[in-house]
Amino acid sequence: MPSTSLLPEELTSEWAGRIAAMMLEGFPGVAAAVHHRGRILWARGFGFSDLETRRPMGPGTVVRLGGMTKLFTAAAVMLLRDAGALQLDDLVARHVPEFPSGIVTVRQLLCHASGLQREAPLPRHVVPRGEALRAVLPEVEFLFPPFARWKYSSLGYCVLGELVERVAGEPYTDFVTSRIIEPLGMDEVTFEPAALPRIRMARGYRRAVDRDSVTRDHQAWDEAATAAGQLFGTALDLCTFGSFLAGDRDGLVLRTETLEEMRRPAMVVDQSWDHGQGLGPTLVRRGGAVLVGHAAVLPSFSGWMLASPETGVGAVLMANAGDAPALPVVASMIEDAARHVSGPTAIPAEVPAPAIEQVLGRYASDGATLVLAWRGGRLVAHHDRGAGLGPSAPVELESVGTDTFRFLDGSYCGEAMRVLRHPSGRIHGFEVCNRSYERI
Repeated sequence: MPSTSLLPEELTSEWAGRIAAMMLEGFPGVAAAVHHRGRILWARGFGFSDLETRRPMGPGTVVRLGGMTKLFTAAAVMLLRDAGALQLDDLVARHVPEFPSGIVTVRQLLCHASGLQREAPLPRHVVPRGEALRAVLPEVEFLFPPFARWKYSSLGYCVLGELVERVAGEPYTDFVTSRIIEPLGMDEVTFEPAALPRIRMARGYRRAVDRDSVTRDHQAWDEAATAAGQLFGTALDLCTFGSFLAGDRDGLVLRTETLEEMRRPAMVVDQSWDHGQGLGPTLVRRGGAVLVGHAAVLPSFSGWMLASPETGVGAVLMANAGDAPALPVVASMIEDAARHVSGPTAIPAEVPAPAIEQVLGRYASDGATLVLAWRGGRLVAHHDRGAGLGPSAPVELESVGTDTFRFLDGSYCGEAMRVLRHPSGRIHGFEVCNRSYERI
């Protein structure tokens, strides 16, 4: 596929230079793409998908997605939760009786907080699913108590795949394909790579430890743990999923609030909080922004897919060899592209209802100033922190009754705000958490 770009050439040339420098470390081929709210801004392939035939790598070349499969498993679990078939705080053993812990929950497996060992105690040629997985579950170890620390566990996602099958009453692959892959229109994402034309698939290569060279990995396409690493697809498919994960697919597959829940930090991975863990997605903090996505970390395929829910910009980089230093490139592509794309298309301003119109304004309490405003069709509040600090981030409120609103985020999250009126009916303030604010 030829290079495609809706961005300045000087910017995309800089990205191409960074990727070319990375490839000098021994990567046969790289596919990269950048997207914004469902639109591909730039897509390009570098090097070869097959060194023997010199077949070029492109953004439409099929690669192994590895650990990115876990995002689809997490979405499947959240679909079942939204349907009322399970709760995140259900004990795993309630749905998978062979699971040996009586305290680990579905939520803890989703965010790698269960303490469960990383891999199933099975020979490499035995895929951890079905009867093989159920037979070995009594032998697994829990290395830490739940939420003691982040402990990545592919085995945990194998268990979640088994749980999806039990709860949905159909094979995991059928459920994920019909409820996630097909509705999102990802035509070439599959659990069965043999169904795709061989000419579309990249060969996987292992990098030599002591030199910048590679050898063909004859096990690159072997069957892997279905719910933790068996999916195959293209960089363009990952753009589609990144757009979905960022919330730009109009509630398709999952509700907007469910996606927000998945992206919320559940665990901090490192002390500097550069990396966190949501309910499935990896969270990468860059400055004040948080990017969401996942890595692929395999001996012969590697890369990153990340997207910004704030700007709607996402990026993908996939290589057909292991240990690609993709994260800084992907993160910088998102930051760079965000400076060159416009914001959301303007829509006619929605007029607030009279009950909301009356409450808008500035309020003070013990030196603190809170502003209630109408922004983008929502009632929001932010603290005015004075010169030099600027306003705090706005938080949304919802109406829950006559003269009563509820904070949906921030320090007052979940608390009710009750409007105070003079006998004349004029609003003079409000109360929240036993604190009174007066209109100024």
